[in-house]
Amino acid sequence: MNRAAFGVALLGLLVAFCTAQTKAEIEFCPASLTIRPVGTATGSPAATYGFILKASGPRNLIATLTFDTDKGWFNLTTPAVALAEKQYHYDLGTWSAVRSNWNSPLMYVKFPDPVRITNAWVSAANAQACAPSVEHQTPVNDPFSESVTFYRNNVVAKEADQLNVAPAPDSVVLPARTTAPAYHATCAKPFSEAEFTRTAMPDPGNTTHFDRTTGISIAEAAINPDGSLAQAWIWLPSGVPAWDNALLWAAQHSQYKNAVAYCQPVPSYYLIGLSFW
Repeated sequence: MNRAAFGVALLGLLVAFCTAQTKAEIEFCPASLTIRPVGTATGSPAATYGFILKASGPRNLIATLTFDTDKGWFNLTTPAVALAEKQYHYDLGTWSAVRSNWNSPLMYVKFPDPVRITNAWVSAANAQACAPSVEHQTPVNDPFSESVTFYRNNVVAKEADQLNVAPAPDSVVLPARTTAPAYHATCAKPFSEAEFTRTAMPDPGNTTHFDRTTGISIAEAAINPDGSLAQAWIWLPSGVPAWDNALLWAAQHSQYKNAVAYCQPVPSYYLIGLSFW
């Protein structure tokens, strides 16, 4: 093991997370939203979208979803749903890992006309108000490694959620209700994702004691609206505890800049990858 590549990739508020190693995850909202258009490519207009709610643990949920679209603003409130555990398998060359999310059943939202969604998020869940999500631009802040595209492009679970399939006869299809704009994007840069402002380099100690010579560890940092760290944990472990602990220390001791959505600071999540060989 003669070289470490420290890669950083921001994936935004796509999912809520859990990990087998560290159980102190922070959830800024009781659920997050994953949504795709039915019958067309992501980003294309559609009248029907499939969605699921996700969280880092089991729970029952009633959620309000807000949609900012090219045809105006809409919202809906889901019926009560129970989230069930789903395991996702990740295979990155010689390294693989399993992690879980807790997902709702697949549901659908039906708009009066085909719309292109600009932004969509869980705006309230179980009586808790939730901040708007950041646009999912997935920019890269990469001070150390060319391998950052590995994390951005290839950390994909084998199990797809299949949100773009047409509703079955017994599917839950919820009508979108027209509503007033919840926020306004009137500033020069209404959306920006969290960033590193100072990176603490991980130091795993004497690598000759490791029982593996290659691997990938991924940590996640939950960033408060003021840019402070709410919590960090190992999102996917490498199988080398010393390496995971070093990455976790780095995530805990780095400094961050807050994310912005609709011109206001919002909480967000940051994925940090450390590969070694």
